Amino acid sequence: CAFMSLERDRAFIVKQELNQKRDYLLFVKDVFKALDDDGDGIVNFREVDAHLTDPGIKAYFGRLGVNTDEIEKLFILMDKDFSGTLTLEEFMSGCLSLKGEAKSLDLELMHQELKFAIGTLLELESNMPCEGFQMVDEKLQNMASHSAQIEELHHRIEKTLARLPLTRTESLPYHENECGDNGHRH
Repeated sequence: CAFMSLERDRAFIVKQELNQKRDYLLFVKDVFKALDDDGDGIVNFREVDAHLTDPGIKAYFGRLGVNTDEIEKLFILMDKDFSGTLTLEEFMSGCLSLKGEAKSLDLELMHQELKFAIGTLLELESNMPCEGFQMVDEKLQNMASHSAQIEELHHRIEKTLARLPLTRTESLPYHENECGDNGHRH
């Protein structure tokens, strides 16, 4: 008997959640239709931005759990195919995946920015000729060689200075005619 009751409760909860999700998606669809001024089935950012002064649209986004100050970020996240427009499917999917705390929006934004950065790097890599990679590699090797030479010079100077019999009050000789104000030889 207790098992049957538990099973009915679980089925009831699942049905409630499905009904809430359905109602939410129907509401999202209404928001999309309100934003789609020309009725072509796609929404661009200008259409969305033009409606943000409308208190009804602000209320729509408020009910969706979206801050209208971040609507441009949200638009970019929802635009999965980077077309500059949103289809009803993209809008509904985006609203559903971002429903909840603002942390979800932040994580999605970081994910999208990371995908963009990786794509940009891959594109740069594919467009760089082999000679470019070789040149960068040669410059890095050259820098490493100079770094090693500077390190060796620094080590020799320290050894030389350590051998000089200077007391704490003495200093190295400084010839004003050989060096300028900044201490470099002319």
